[in-house]
Amino acid sequence: MPEIPPGLVDGDMRVAFIVKLGQALHRYGTPTHRLEHGMDLVMRKLGLAGQFFATPTGIFASFGPPEEQRTALIRVEPSESDLEKLARLDELVNQVIRGEMTVTQGLYRIEAIIATRDRYGPLMSTFCFALGSVMFARFLGGGWRELLVTGLIGTLLGGLAIVMGRRENTLRVLEPVAGVVSAATAVVLAQWLHPLSIYIATLSSLIVLVPGLTVTIAIRELATRNLVAGTARLTGAVLVFFQLGFGVALGWQVARVLPTGALFTAVEPLPSWTVGLA
Repeated sequence: MPEIPPGLVDGDMRVAFIVKLGQALHRYGTPTHRLEHGMDLVMRKLGLAGQFFATPTGIFASFGPPEEQRTALIRVEPSESDLEKLARLDELVNQVIRGEMTVTQGLYRIEAIIATRDRYGPLMSTFCFALGSVMFARFLGGGWRELLVTGLIGTLLGGLAIVMGRRENTLRVLEPVAGVVSAATAVVLAQWLHPLSIYIATLSSLIVLVPGLTVTIAIRELATRNLVAGTARLTGAVLVFFQLGFGVALGWQVARVLPTGALFTAVEPLPSWTVGLA
């Protein structure tokens, strides 16, 4: 529960609520145009004048008429994707706009949403890493060897993501490390499971880390003329692609110290009905 100082007046409480709500929406992946529009509606409902400006790394909230504005600057990290918490925050915004929730109740609800534990634990998350990778390998035309290797690498990367995600410093280098691990593992396993397409195995195992939602949000922001936020977010996504590519290129260098038979590209196809299963 948030501690609310007893000396706050009603106007200060509303400002605190709006700042907290904007920070939470940004944290869990709301596109800039939706965030700014939602905050504008909430401020109008609460009887406040002001403006809201968001970027992938910061939020500016100004309250009051232009000649008497006071501005809050919130430094934030690029948003993470948590669609469950985002949906709950969206519902909270709608309840405030409809007048079904007070500011004090909203502050408590935001803290409760943020404090909610992840629905799925490490084992299920790791399993889904592997499952998603295996299914994508089938979409790319992989055979049973590719699916097996992809599942092993996906499991390894799922565990790696959980371990490295516990610290901010290690989380920042997850993509290049994952690229190295996936490519090197595929090359090594190709020595015993051949013919094996290391390209399908490597790409499929990394599909979970591809920033597809980030690219989608960035394009939408550019389309809605939020050029600063869209350009910054798209640049961040491109950087992730570069990190993954660098890691893969480095991991494939393992083939230089192995016999020349490591790189097989032939694939033994699976029955067509397995595509529907995938």
